[in-house]
Amino acid sequence: MQHGPKISPDQSLRAIRRDSAGFVAAPIAIMLPVLLGMAGLGIDIGMWYSSKRGAQSAADAAARAGALELVRNNSASGIVAAAKDDAALNGFDEGHGDTIMINNPPTAGSFAGDGFAVEAVIQHEPGGFFSQFVFDDNAIVAARSVARAVAMDTCVWALARGGRHRPHHHRHRRSHAGLWNLRQLHQ
Repeated sequence: MQHGPKISPDQSLRAIRRDSAGFVAAPIAIMLPVLLGMAGLGIDIGMWYSSKRGAQSAADAAARAGALELVRNNSASGIVAAAKDDAALNGFDEGHGDTIMINNPPTAGSFAGDGFAVEAVIQHEPGGFFSQFVFDDNAIVAARSVARAVAMDTCVWALARGGRHRPHHHRHRRSHAGLWNLRQLHQ
């Protein structure tokens, strides 16, 4: 049995150093999982920001609906029901695991204790595929909004083009022109 010439360890190391085949494969094999993980976390965080924007819109709508019910002299349960209904129309519902708190008067912020203000707080778990491998707990997105009814002595009418009145259909028909102005207050 004939074997090739004997190569010293020094010669084999030199041969490996001169050979560039597969030189890039090892660093890529090490970095690829890291890069994919970072991209995945970026996607999850983007979804969290989008969910936060949706929760804020729902909280704004819920606070505004609650303040409209307050203007109508509705009961506390009517205020809460209208506010939660508008939050559900914006995609946030307690039946889907979201937490929706409606407070009249608000419990925090500069309008705490103000009987003419309605506070809506929405908490949502947007989930995430990649973040579950990094974090133990799920992320919670929260949004808060306060709407306050303020007495006004003015009335504003909006007309369609051409001076003809076109009724604008809202889900809630609660027009109180000249009586109240609802100000949306983010805190």
